[in-house]
Amino acid sequence: MPVIDRAAEITTDSNIDWVLDEYPTTVPVFLRWRMQCVGCPMARFESIAEACMIYQRPLERFLSELRLAATPADLLQP
Repeated sequence: MPVIDRAAEITTDSNIDWVLDEYPTTVPVFLRWRMQCVGCPMARFESIAEACMIYQRPLERFLSELRLAATPADLLQP
């Protein structure tokens, strides 16, 4: 079965709770950026863009790291 890269599904408008549920490999990214979204009850109401605004983080850079973390390891191999 071919490996499918769905990481592009993560956008600035993506719901944080959805991202964490669909891509548990993104949890360390939130923690590394010191964003307390993991386990936060507000995560189901906020988007990636809103969290970056609240925590004053660079949106595009954070989004890139989330997508990289969500990419299956098989697709990262040369």
